[in-house]
Amino acid sequence: MSIFTENLTSKLLQQNSIKVLNLKKDNNVLELGCGNGNITKYLIDHQKYNNNFFCSDISLEAIEIVKKNINYPKLIVRSGSMFEPWKSDNLKYDVIISDVSSISEPIAEKSPWYNGVISDCGLDGLKNVKIILKDLKKFLKNDGYFILPVISLCNLNKLHELLKNNFINISYTEQINWPIPEFFKDNINNFQNLIDTNQISVEYKFGAYLAFTYVAICSN
Repeated sequence: MSIFTENLTSKLLQQNSIKVLNLKKDNNVLELGCGNGNITKYLIDHQKYNNNFFCSDISLEAIEIVKKNINYPKLIVRSGSMFEPWKSDNLKYDVIISDVSSISEPIAEKSPWYNGVISDCGLDGLKNVKIILKDLKKFLKNDGYFILPVISLCNLNKLHELLKNNFINISYTEQINWPIPEFFKDNINNFQNLIDTNQISVEYKFGAYLAFTYVAICSN
C-alpha cells in the first residue's frame, strides 16, 4: 500500500495546528490518517510543551515508518481505521487532526495521488469526514479542537453544513490555490458533471484547472 507523504495539505495542517497546540500545555493530540507521520513530527519538533501524541493510519506500512522516523517517548502509534484503534482507551483528546481522504471518489480513482492508497470517499468526497464526525464527541474534550483540511475537490456546501451542525466556533484559514495535474484536464468529460452539480469547486484559468485548499479549525 502506498503512503501519503508531506504535501500542501499537510503543510497547512502543520502550520495551523501548531498555533492551536501551543495555546496550552498537557495536550492529548490525536492525528487520524497520519501517513508517514510528517504532521505529528512537525508538531513534536515545534511544540512549546511536551504534549502527548497519538497517531494512526489504516496502513501497517505507514505505522512502521512513523515508529522508525519519530523518536519521542510520549507518542503512541497504532494501525486501524478512524477511531477504531483508540476505542478501548476511554481517553479524550484536546486536539484531533484529520488528514483522511476527502476528495470526490471519481477524481481519486483517476488521480496519481491514490495509486495503492485507499480512498473510498464517496461522490461528494465526505464519506470519511461523516464517519469521523459521528463519533467525534466520544473522543474530543468539550473544550477541544477538531482540525481538518478543506479541499475544493469535495462538496464544500455539504462540508460547511456538516461542520456548522457539529460546532459552535469554526474558523477558516486563507485559501491557497493550486493547479490540478494534467490527469484532471485529460478526464474532464468524466468530471464535468461533478462541477455542474457542485460536488467539487474548480476554476479554469490560463489553460489549467485550479483547485484550492484551506484549513478548518472547529470547537465548541
